[in-house]
Amino acid sequence: LDLVTENKSTIIETSAKKGSICEGDSAHLNNVPSDFFDLVYTGYIDPIVDPLDIDEDINSTDYKVDNAIERCNSSDPLVQKVAVREQAVQEEWFASWISEMIRIAAPGKVIIIEETPLPLCISTDDWGGVSRSWWEKAIHKYKWDVTKDILMRDSSVFDLRYHVMLKKNDAAK
Repeated sequence: LDLVTENKSTIIETSAKKGSICEGDSAHLNNVPSDFFDLVYTGYIDPIVDPLDIDEDINSTDYKVDNAIERCNSSDPLVQKVAVREQAVQEEWFASWISEMIRIAAPGKVIIIEETPLPLCISTDDWGGVSRSWWEKAIHKYKWDVTKDILMRDSSVFDLRYHVMLKKNDAAK
């Protein structure tokens, strides 16, 4: 078994006979070779609370989320534009994680993202995430090397969250 750690630039051999486990920040896996794992998994992608640092001087996550919800519900077009920009930053954050996860997956193998929250302006009971429709757009926008088939399932633990399974394209023949 090989263990790839965030703090090591090399692969550490262990006493196990087969496999590799990688522990680290999914958005920054530079130490992990491309096309390396047969399964890439994350249980949850932490959304960015206050993605534009509007409330940077405030320590309360709940207060920041409440302010963001107010921007979502505002009738002022300028304030709504801020909410749209916050969502765009959130989507870029999610894309950075997913891009790395796809990069390290071996061709033809699976990438699983569990407990994906919906955008804050859609589901005010969470801290923000990405819509189900975002995935297909993201595949094209970020030129992800995955099949067009995206498997999604509702979470059985958290209302309004969902799981995503992507499959990396097979190697060029």
